[in-house]
This record gives sequence, C-alpha cells and structure tokens, in this order.
Amino acid sequence: MQAKTDHKRGFVWGLAFAVTMTISSIWGQAVSSGQFVRAAQVEVTPVPAAQQTNTPQIDPTAVPTSTPASAQVTKTPTMTFHPTATAKPNAYGTIKLERYRKVLSKGFLGKRYGAVVDGIRCDCSGYVRAAIGRMKSVSAKTALPFKSYKVKALTTRDWVKGSKVAYLSGQKTTTGRILWNKTRSKGAIGRNTQNHSAVSSLEFGDVMLYGKNGNPTHIALYYGKFSSAKKVKNFLEKKGYVKKGAIKKVSKNKYTYRGRTIIRAYSKSKYWRIHSTNSGILLDNDIRGINPFTRSFGKWSWTFETGLKTE
Repeated sequence: MQAKTDHKRGFVWGLAFAVTMTISSIWGQAVSSGQFVRAAQVEVTPVPAAQQTNTPQIDPTAVPTSTPASAQVTKTPTMTFHPTATAKPNAYGTIKLERYRKVLSKGFLGKRYGAVVDGIRCDCSGYVRAAIGRMKSVSAKTALPFKSYKVKALTTRDWVKGSKVAYLSGQKTTTGRILWNKTRSKGAIGRNTQNHSAVSSLEFGDVMLYGKNGNPTHIALYYGKFSSAKKVKNFLEKKGYVKKGAIKKVSKNKYTYRGRTIIRAYSKSKYWRIHSTNSGILLDNDIRGINPFTRSFGKWSWTFETGLKTE
C-alpha cells in the first residue's frame, strides 16, 4: 500500500516538473523573440521635418530636473518682405557700343519721316524695327554673337502689349570661328521696371515709349550722353556716321543735314534719344517729353529692353 502511495507521489511530482519546464521554455522563447520587450518600449511618433525647426530633441526616458536653455522655444520674429524689382532679362546678343550707335545713325539720320529702309516704312515704330533689324555681331570676340535680329512689334501699342524678338545665335569655337544655329531663337521684350523718370537709369538697347492718357503714341531709342548739340555734331563727324562738313549749323542748338534737322537741343540735358519725327529721323535731348515743341509725342511713360547689350 505504501509502495502505491509513493508511486503516485512520484508521478505527481514528475508531472509538475514537466509542466514547470514547459512554461519556462515558452517564457524564454517569448523573451528571446522580443514579444514582451517590445510591449514595454515607448513608441515615439516621429515629428515631420517641417515642424522640427524650433523644437528641441529631448530624450523621452530622461527626467529633467529643470528646463534647459536649449529646450526653451524662442518665438520667431515676424519678417516683412519687400518685393524686389523685376530682374532684367538675359541679353540675347552683345554688340560693341561703337557699332550699335553706327547702325542707329548711318543711313538713317536725315531721312524723311516715313522713308522706306530695308522694306520698312520708317515712321516712329518702323524706324526702331529697321534699325534693330540691321544689328548684328559676327565677331568671335563678342560675348554673345548674333545676327538677323528682328523685332515682332509693328506698332507702339504692340510694344506695350508685350512682344518678342527672333534672332540667330552663334557658338564660339576654340579656333576663333562661330558656329551659327540652324534655327532662330526667340525671346521676349522685357519691360524695364526702373523709375522711367530717371534718365540716368537708361542703358544702351533701351527703348522709350511715350503716351497720352495711358495710350502709347511715340517711340524712341536711347543714344547716350553728350553735353551739347555741338558735341553730338563733332561725334557724328569724327566717327564717320555723317560725312564731315555735311552738317550745317543753324543755331547753337540746331544742326541740319541735307536740308533736314538732325540735331536739336531743347534743354541742358545730357541724355539724348534718336527717333523718327515729322521733321525726319533726328537726335534730341528731350527724353522726358516735357518741352512744348515735343509735347505732341506725349510724355515718357514706359521703358523696354530689346535684349541687346553693348560692350
């Protein structure tokens, strides 16, 4: 009887030991697989990068005794942004200043209003198109060689609406040659946003438009700085733009060529323009358009950049 009891006790203890070992094995596998460890970890949701600018990173397990200086959030001051002036368009072509003035002058000064040059009737806008159409820079010494430069604007109103130019650009080679593109490039005529009442802001290649009551009425090209009408006359003869001795003096402020006025000073301004008027294609210094004798053209209201830059 005692033997049977001992046998039962042994069986119970053996069964208990087996159950204990099984539970220990299961617990060990759970711990090793990380099931209980992950349950104890704190899940931290990452903050998007856009929100991390002024947010200090703090260890979530640390217990700070005081607020560190780095954790203090500094209020970002309100900033006022001032819009900058519209950037000038990149140059589509560069040309030597002497050649630029030569093209504007030679073959044009002294022509009557409406004369046909290169198939273009030279009223005020026609003269600008014809003159710019003669511009080219085929030397590899220039920064941006170009040729066949054409303005699409046919009238002064077209300039104000927004127009384009078309041209052939060239690439300079190491041997000093120019490889011309087979297709024509196109560019926009950009508006110069500088104060149009400041003649000192004008650059070669700029076109001044005049208007009345917001309507464009006239157009001219910036020609440069000269201290007097006589200085203009001497410049034209020295450069050979007009044959020496062919320019006749009428008065201190007026010179003619072939019976037509080509130089007229209306004030002491040093800034000159060239344009086609009822008197013919001429140079004068009333860029602002405020003199009573030129008031019919309107006041200087817009300035545009043709994309041509001198060097």
